[in-house]
Amino acid sequence: MDAARMNCYRAFAQAQQLENGGDNDAALAAYTELVRAARAAHGSALTYDEKSGPSSNAEIIDAVPPTALVVSVALNSLGGLLLDARKLSEASVAFEDSLSVWSANGMALINLGDLEREHGDFETGLAHYQKACARVLTLSPSLSLSLSLSLSLSLTL
Repeated sequence: MDAARMNCYRAFAQAQQLENGGDNDAALAAYTELVRAARAAHGSALTYDEKSGPSSNAEIIDAVPPTALVVSVALNSLGGLLLDARKLSEASVAFEDSLSVWSANGMALINLGDLEREHGDFETGLAHYQKACARVLTLSPSLSLSLSLSLSLSLTL
């Protein structure tokens, strides 16, 4: 196991503990430092593509995830904290950054969709939701149909 990859994963776990413990300022700082350190170490090579990654989703879950996945999820968490702090443009940037590392990060797509929808841009919000559903479709066709129906119903209500 690559030591840098393990350190990134440990830093992510520590940031999550801070967030789960309610210390949002410390979690914000920890996620920001994790992203800074990973970008310094990997530069523009910090991207994840399922086609070039592990051959199955089980490998991602059972092992220490690739650094790019950890960074994408950390950026999404960072966006969530910024959203909670009402720093909407910074939150949007964090969600977009998350997608620049891993374009199939479903939670970042949903968070961007929520942000756009809540601020009146229903078409852009729906486009993000549809991308998230398309991502789920590759994992589970029946779950994707259920999500699509739920999203359609919630947007029409």
